Amino acid sequence: MRNPDAKVAARKIFYLSNRSTTHPKDLHFSTEVPLWPGANYVSIHARENEDVQANETVVIFRKGALAVAGKNGPATDSRAR
Repeated sequence: MRNPDAKVAARKIFYLSNRSTTHPKDLHFSTEVPLWPGANYVSIHARENEDVQANETVVIFRKGALAVAGKNGPATDSRAR
């Protein structure tokens, strides 16, 4: 089942460049991602240039009633991660 009101999927929610770091081959990051009840697909894209790119998708399942997530965004239960 999909959440047709989920608009986060179409936009970038986090960006970090390591262009000017001392270790350009390493990039550790942490961010909060809004989760709706059910399956949530989080895609991570890494790019060195137009020719060197990598993508990884993680599926996070959040328990909860679908009625909790309304048109204004995901449910706000901070216990579900």
